[in-house]
Amino acid sequence: MVQQTEWRGQPLMVYFYDQLNNEDFEIRLLKIEPSSNADDPIHIVLGHVCLALKPEYKALSYTWARPAAHLPDAWDDPESTKRVMINGKPLEVRYNLFSALQTIRRTWYPDILWWIDALCIDQSNIPERNRQVANMQDIYASSTGTLVWLGPPDDLTFLAFSKIASLSESWNRRPQHLRMPRIRNNDLGEYTDILRSEFAEDSAPSWHALQSLHSRSWFGRAWVVQEICVAPATLVQCGDRMVTWIDLLNTRQVIVQHCGSIEKATVFESAAVKQVLSALLATSLPWQNLTEIMFRYRINPPSIVGSDLVTVLNQLRSKLATEPRDKVYAGLGLAGNDGPAIVIDYNLPIEVIYAQVARKSIERSQSFHSLAYCHYPPKLPGLPTWAADWSDTSVTHWIALPQKGFHYFESPNQEQLYHTTEASGLDVRFEAGGLRMVLSAGILGQLAFTSSSGMRKYDNAGQAPRERLDIETIAEYVEGSKESAMDYNAITLKAKWLREWAVSQLGAETSSFPMIHRTDWLFDSAIGNDTFKKPLYKPTNEDLLEAYLRTLAADFMLDQRKGHDVRVPSTKEYTTQAKNQEFSLAEVLSMRLEGRALAMTESGFLSLVPAEARVDDLIALVSGSELPLILRPSQDGFSFIGQAYVHGIMDGEVWSLVEDGSIPLKEISIT
Repeated sequence: MVQQTEWRGQPLMVYFYDQLNNEDFEIRLLKIEPSSNADDPIHIVLGHVCLALKPEYKALSYTWARPAAHLPDAWDDPESTKRVMINGKPLEVRYNLFSALQTIRRTWYPDILWWIDALCIDQSNIPERNRQVANMQDIYASSTGTLVWLGPPDDLTFLAFSKIASLSESWNRRPQHLRMPRIRNNDLGEYTDILRSEFAEDSAPSWHALQSLHSRSWFGRAWVVQEICVAPATLVQCGDRMVTWIDLLNTRQVIVQHCGSIEKATVFESAAVKQVLSALLATSLPWQNLTEIMFRYRINPPSIVGSDLVTVLNQLRSKLATEPRDKVYAGLGLAGNDGPAIVIDYNLPIEVIYAQVARKSIERSQSFHSLAYCHYPPKLPGLPTWAADWSDTSVTHWIALPQKGFHYFESPNQEQLYHTTEASGLDVRFEAGGLRMVLSAGILGQLAFTSSSGMRKYDNAGQAPRERLDIETIAEYVEGSKESAMDYNAITLKAKWLREWAVSQLGAETSSFPMIHRTDWLFDSAIGNDTFKKPLYKPTNEDLLEAYLRTLAADFMLDQRKGHDVRVPSTKEYTTQAKNQEFSLAEVLSMRLEGRALAMTESGFLSLVPAEARVDDLIALVSGSELPLILRPSQDGFSFIGQAYVHGIMDGEVWSLVEDGSIPLKEISIT
């Protein structure tokens, strides 16, 4: 009898999938039989092996669906398949896997063992699938290396891989001072020589080919992040062409450097070159996201520093997965000790899994930070409004988290930006199978006004609204400022309500609106003093203009020296610091205002609220929440609309009213 720990291939087995021995942590591995004829059927021998014996094998990382846009639509159709022979029996596989098997048979040694998820996991056996997916991190980490399959080649593949090889070699030859993301002025001479070489007259097709390669769907998939992060070594193959993962990383470094430095080099005045670089940078964003996560994982493995699952899932938010459950399961291996808190079960409804993630995060962190990742209304039917929809790839517009870093939850003593409530600990429980959150809240009041048009968001094609404001005077008025009229055009295109509210509430003339958001806050100018009637903001007894501007910035600015948020200084302090270019008001407003609107409560509190907020929504103060919550009465209790900034209460100024009973605590249910 063949021992359980040995290779147990059965070429003539009657039943395709034998039961795996879970106690010995068995996995399946396969061999691809060689053939001299590319058109011959693909024959595979599949067998069991104990992972604890450390077998030598390679793992395949690929996409199940169409890997590139030039391929037919049938590659996206799960019903369109090709036949392979597994242990003498037929099995249907998707087109991209079939192309990978054909290429591996032609370009790799036949005695190599492979782990390929679609073949080595019985996909129809949910309990087995649950167990094997839970061990994916160990399976990829225990391999001798991972092969990334980008799909079959197109007409540009050869050019793209040749360009990767040459750029990587160029990067490796450079001294350290020529590896900076932005080249220093005294190094421009040497850098210009590099540009002449890499942007020779005949190089345009190869740069376009590189852009095409970046557009392949593998770079945007959720599962590939873990597969690459834990792999001992990685090769990337497209057709017969192959490069190392390090070659890709070096190429990305070159692209980033050129985008940040080419403006300094007068040797190139060609707009076409800059356009190619900009397009290349945009199409390589999924690659950038992948490499950033991998770098953080390699430098600080979660087994050492720990990593909150919600933080990991937000890093994966832009990634795609055909199975929505995989948007969570693909991140478990990167979340350290927080990952095992979620049990993989493909039988569970998606909304239950996402709610489970939110509940575990709230309980573990003893905070409501995970609410920052919620979008209202949820696109997923049945999902509680207090749980993030991880299948939604749209950007999260948070208030309190922007510059706290990627590991916000990993430091229990992380300083909060705001202290709306002074109480510690949570008073929260979960009911209805974990789909209803019950907590105690003090209601500050109702929204009596929200900005008329809310935020103007860019559409999917990246097109901005046609409406523009005449703000060119900003660049002229603020001499020496690094911020230009274009910086503010981007903001005002998205926020028409800035002008509307300023004109209606502050008494500003439309023509002087450009001065409001730059000049008056930075400089105590005569124009600013003459423009406004200087009414008071009663909750804080400060000028309404000052309160208005602080509300728009959520009272925090990005300190460019420190790289994180700091409290907005007084107008006088801000004047000096702005002249020294330590702050960027345009950057802060762009970051804070995206997805948000201005609001005022019935008692006169200015607020920055989600764009989805409406008149009569409630502002709730909840113990343990850094920010006030916007709630809307619903048939089953309340819906969570989003977090808010309310000027004049963010340092606990009104929490004492909750503690003494002036603002009574009420038990509310959020569904």
